[in-house]
Amino acid sequence: STPTTPTTPTMPTMPTMPKKKRAGEKQASVNVRTNEATLRPKALEIASRLGKLYPDPPIPLDHATGYQLLVAVVLSAQTTDVKVNEVTPELFKMGPDAEAMSRCDVKEIARVIGTLGLAPTKAKNVRALSAQLVEQHGGVVPRTFEELEALPGVGHKTASVVMSQVHGMPSFP
Repeated sequence: STPTTPTTPTMPTMPTMPKKKRAGEKQASVNVRTNEATLRPKALEIASRLGKLYPDPPIPLDHATGYQLLVAVVLSAQTTDVKVNEVTPELFKMGPDAEAMSRCDVKEIARVIGTLGLAPTKAKNVRALSAQLVEQHGGVVPRTFEELEALPGVGHKTASVVMSQVHGMPSFP
């Protein structure tokens, strides 16, 4: 008879588990296009109903100009609208527009807004965005997201509020 070679027993194969999602990793939706197609009409209907119910929603931040609203929204990060409304009367007496605010001392701005969270950073940003508005935009609040978001202290959410409330362009933060 022929000699046989001993065989190594094989391990049974284990079923593979689904790959775990890592932090920050998004799982792709199989039905993204289908969901978009079905959700878009619903979203438009909701927006239409909200527009009819609240045609001119009030802005809780006190301001007299688009520039002042921009500054108030920048100041509103990490604090309440009530707190912002407590400091803006004195702030806007010092600098009612970008030109005047760009000439204010950062320490004086910080003193006026000192009760707000992150006041030193916000003071620097208010002074810098005011100077940038004067230098690059003639003191006028820009009309594009790109230009707004290039201003110190202005992110997409702030830009969305300004685009909507100052320029009347529909946008969601």
